[in-house]
Amino acid sequence: MEVLCHRVLWSFALLFAYLIASRGIRSCLKRMNGKTCMIYASGAVFISINWGVYIWGVTHGRTIEVSLGNFMMPIVGVSFGRWFFKDRLTPLQIVGVSLAIAGVAFPYISAGTLPWVAVVVAVSFGLYGCVKRIAPLPALDGLTVETVILSVPALLLLFMPNGRVTGADTLKTTRFHL
Repeated sequence: MEVLCHRVLWSFALLFAYLIASRGIRSCLKRMNGKTCMIYASGAVFISINWGVYIWGVTHGRTIEVSLGNFMMPIVGVSFGRWFFKDRLTPLQIVGVSLAIAGVAFPYISAGTLPWVAVVVAVSFGLYGCVKRIAPLPALDGLTVETVILSVPALLLLFMPNGRVTGADTLKTTRFHL
C-alpha cells in the first residue's frame, strides 16, 4: 500500500509540475464540471486497482501473472472497443487478435487455474482505457486530475496514525538519522 501511495503522490507532483510548466492549469480547470469529475473519478478507481494489483503481484511472487496480464491488455482493449464502442476489425486485425488470444490462452491452460492477478491487471486497464476514450481532457491533463483525486486517500493512508502503513514511521525514523 505504501508503494502505491508513493506512486500516486510522486505522479501527482510530476504531473502538476508539468501542468504549471505548460501553463495548462487554467484550460484544465475551465473544462471541469460534475460529469467530467465523475469520468476522472472512475478512471482514478480503475488505474488505482491496476497499479495496486500490479504492485501486489510483483511483491508477492506473481510476476509471471502480472506479465501475462500485460500481454492480455491489448486483447481486452480490443474486446472492450468492440463491445462498448462497436469498433470494427479488419480481417487482418481479426487474424492478429486471434493469434494473440492463442498465445495468451496457452499459459492459462498450462497453469490449470485462472491466474486472477493477470485478469484483474488486464481488465482494470481495459476499463481505464474505456474511461480515457470518453474523457474530454488531453491525456496528461486527465491523468493529473486522476492523481489529484487519488492524492487525498494516498496522503491519508501514508500517514495513518495507527501505523498500518509505515510511511509516517519511516519519515519520522529518517529525520533522526539525517
